[in-house]
Amino acid sequence: MKLTPWIVSAGLALGADTANAALILTEADIATPTSLITFDDHPTQEITLGPVQVGTSVGRDVVFTATSTFDAAGFTAGLYGFGSNGVWNDAMTSTWVNGGPIATMRFTFGDAPVSAVGAFMNYCINFGQAGCGTNGVSLSALDSSFNVLESYRLDLLAPISTPNATNAGEFRGISRGTADIYAFEFSGGGMFDNLVFTNPPRTVPEPATIGLLAFGLLAMALLRRKRLA
Repeated sequence: MKLTPWIVSAGLALGADTANAALILTEADIATPTSLITFDDHPTQEITLGPVQVGTSVGRDVVFTATSTFDAAGFTAGLYGFGSNGVWNDAMTSTWVNGGPIATMRFTFGDAPVSAVGAFMNYCINFGQAGCGTNGVSLSALDSSFNVLESYRLDLLAPISTPNATNAGEFRGISRGTADIYAFEFSGGGMFDNLVFTNPPRTVPEPATIGLLAFGLLAMALLRRKRLA
């Protein structure tokens, strides 16, 4: 599905504050290398608001939390419906949140912020149906204090239409010009599978640091030689 230019502009106006910020619709829009969390280590239904560590399988500190005034959230290999958009069944281990008035699920990156993140997902577009809530569906990137960096109304800007389908959905995410996304939040009625995000850049020593380290090693070697003599 393609977004028209005015829709893209409208999405950026909802809170993006960097020139390269964007709502992304394909996993290919996330620069490699990436990490992938499949949630397969939660193969049975688990109703929880967290916190739950979900990054262990990829060696990352990623924590799932949720809030729901309507029903519950957590992990499921059971059946979940998106109203007229069909259902996901036990072929997919996923995270979900019901569509209550203030229902959200959040993934917090504890070891390092990321520059882009997204997931294969499905969500309601006809509100008032079971599990769909009434306030729309939003995707947000948050800073280290959980303030909103940018937010997109997915049901308006990038609706998913999968009438009565099973295990159908599309990729949705957020990309920014710098690694400043400390948390990724979804609000409304929907489910995630296959959470994908950029790996933090490796810290490369500056030349001056390398030179100082080499000098120190040389001095230690000369001192040891002098003592042996």
